[in-house]
Amino acid sequence: YYLQAQTRLVRKKITRQCDVCLEEFVSLQAYSEHISKVHPLECRTCGKTFHTKGGLTAHSKIHMALKPHACTLCPKTFITNQKLKEHMNGHTGHSPIQCTMCDRKFKRYSNLKQHKDIAHFSVKKKIKEYFCECGETFISKKKLEWHKETHADKPKQCMHCSEKYIHNSSLRAHMKQHGTIKQFGCIVCGKKFHTKWNLSLHRWTHASRMSKPYKCTMCKGAFLRQSELQAHIRAHYGNKPYTCNHCGMQFNRKHNWLRHEKEHLMEKKYTCEECGKSFHRNYYLVDHARVHTGVKPYTCHICNKTSSTKSNHNKHVRTHHARE
Repeated sequence: YYLQAQTRLVRKKITRQCDVCLEEFVSLQAYSEHISKVHPLECRTCGKTFHTKGGLTAHSKIHMALKPHACTLCPKTFITNQKLKEHMNGHTGHSPIQCTMCDRKFKRYSNLKQHKDIAHFSVKKKIKEYFCECGETFISKKKLEWHKETHADKPKQCMHCSEKYIHNSSLRAHMKQHGTIKQFGCIVCGKKFHTKWNLSLHRWTHASRMSKPYKCTMCKGAFLRQSELQAHIRAHYGNKPYTCNHCGMQFNRKHNWLRHEKEHLMEKKYTCEECGKSFHRNYYLVDHARVHTGVKPYTCHICNKTSSTKSNHNKHVRTHHARE
């Protein structure tokens, strides 16, 4: 009986092991908490981190400009079904989201968060906060340390391939894949991946043209939103109706114009050693440096065109390889 009890105890101790740091856990809950706090999931495009794969998947669609959930009452589309439901509350007038600290109800979770920050600030103050020099605040020291890595030199490149990461733990997890077989293949182009997760992200590059309601009559471009099609058509004609009030730069998309105007208010503290040009974000400097080096690390798997930045690569795939 004693031997059986010890065997069960040993089996319990090796319930789950972290793939990144190899730490072992006695329960699935402890393992999940460890992953959430120590190794959150990272967006390869912008470095933002998430605690669930679902959150990262939804966020990745922002970079792909994919919003598959359409409102039946107006032309608006959304990345997640949850955002669509919140939007529909605006049409119906329903306010199903209730504050747990009072009787107020809201249509959107963002409104609830804003309400809590203002009306229940005395409750929020009791939580210890950790501050970064950039102004961001965090509820734990570990989250602050994770965030500070985004201010360090980035991205960190794998010694075996051209993949780059912002966080060290993400780089370590990636490097382990070089010892495994790429067993998950894309049925469209044949490209293979180490994990189902990477394959699922890749599949967005092959979004069916037929599944997108707004199609360009001048090329094979297709879009999920009418506003995207309108911006795309303006690009065909070189029409850029949005002009920056600070420098005169013109844009054919409103969100690009608004984002650009905000950057004029930021300090340009990252300077190119070759030409002296300054930038307000380090990753802009990294992208700019490739103008001097000529390096184009991103290759299209369909036509082999190379690009100097990830954003240009994604734009090329969406524009020139829309599937029938």
